[in-house]
Amino acid sequence: MKAIVKLSPKIELHIEEATLKETLYSAITLTQYPKQCVCGNRDGFYWTTNKDQDNNIYINVKCPKCGARAKLGTLKGDRGHFWRNFEKYVPKDKVDTIT
Repeated sequence: MKAIVKLSPKIELHIEEATLKETLYSAITLTQYPKQCVCGNRDGFYWTTNKDQDNNIYINVKCPKCGARAKLGTLKGDRGHFWRNFEKYVPKDKVDTIT
C-alpha cells in the first residue's frame, strides 16, 4: 500500500508499507504533530532535523514565534513513532521570557 503525505508546501513524502494499516500508521503519525505551542501559537510551524555525534537523527516541528520544538520520538525496539509536546530549550544560565 502506498500513501502520499504533504507535510508542507516544500515537503511531500511517498510512504509505502507492506499493509494498509502500516501505511496509514506512518502517514497519520507524521501529520499529527502537536498543533499548539507552549507560547500559545498555532500557526507557521516548520520542519527541522539534526543529527548528533552518534548519528542519531532528530525530526522536529519548530515554532516560529518562540523557537520551541515538538520532537518525533521512537518507541522502544523501533516499533513505531510518536510526537512529544512542544518544549523550549532554555540554557541553565538564562531565564525563559515566555509564560
